[in-house]
Amino acid sequence: MLRSLTVLSLTTLLASSPITAWAETPRLMSVSGEASIARVPDQGTVRFGIENRGKTAADAMTSSGATMTAILKALNDLGIEPADMQSSGLSLFPIYTDGHQNGAIEPDAFMASLSLSVILRDITKAGPAIDTALAAGANRMDGLSFGLADSGPAMNEARAAAVKDALMRAEVLAKAAGVTLGQIERIRDNSSYNEGPRPMADMAMRSSVPIAAGELGVTARVDLEIRID
Repeated sequence: MLRSLTVLSLTTLLASSPITAWAETPRLMSVSGEASIARVPDQGTVRFGIENRGKTAADAMTSSGATMTAILKALNDLGIEPADMQSSGLSLFPIYTDGHQNGAIEPDAFMASLSLSVILRDITKAGPAIDTALAAGANRMDGLSFGLADSGPAMNEARAAAVKDALMRAEVLAKAAGVTLGQIERIRDNSSYNEGPRPMADMAMRSSVPIAAGELGVTARVDLEIRID
């Protein structure tokens, strides 16, 4: 009777105890891939600035406002839509010179500064837009860049090519190491898109500058982790 109870107790204990099955940690290969897709830019952005000096703050602001109005109208006459022109960076500061008498601190003049960013849907208008803005009163050139209105399709094409590049590298490494590739466990996308280079401002300030948009390289980078056996 005692033996039967002992066996029964042991059986009950085993049935009620959790049994943990430890899965073997998979062996993984980490590999990266990269691909670039060349595209001709279809959009540009040019940035201008105006700086006007006045005896009073109101004079400087009024002068800058009138100059900006003239630039906007001239660019609109060139065919650039108002929605593609945005002003920003309005600032006003006093100008002092030496020789103040009796400790009086009164500015001798004021300087008003304003920036304008213009999107060029037609990049052939880059040169004419620069000439037009300078002729209308812009006295500072802050940059010119080229890009894609929609970089999505080119980036997706580059991503697909980057994955193929990573898999090709993985096959080479697996063959050299004598292992077999399994399923992909993780994919990390490290892609980014940057606009094209910007010409130097002093070059762009020249009248009738020939503008060359060139090509853009849309680059994608991916990291894969693949099972190996």
